[in-house]
Amino acid sequence: MENHPPTTVQDAEPVTGSSPVRAIRAAKNAAPGMAVMTETCLCSYTTARTCVLTDHHGRYDHNATLGILGDQALRQAEAGGCQVEGSVPLSATGTTDMF
Repeated sequence: MENHPPTTVQDAEPVTGSSPVRAIRAAKNAAPGMAVMTETCLCSYTTARTCVLTDHHGRYDHNATLGILGDQALRQAEAGGCQVEGSVPLSATGTTDMF
């Protein structure tokens, strides 16, 4: 996890170069033929522990969230991830109604 968990779009930039990317590279360097499956997610990086970023008014910012998740997926694939899965964001009520 990063030192300063983001809540807003502006805080989320470090997420795309996070530990999973380094781990994928290390795994592929150690065993180039290994299939590496990954997942994109923001839960570990937001103070609210949700997979959705908020705007400066505290509202869910779905477009920014999808952009960051897309960046994560691209960086994980570029690092050697063979199968990159998207997470299923859950709202505070435990439903998937945020998107």
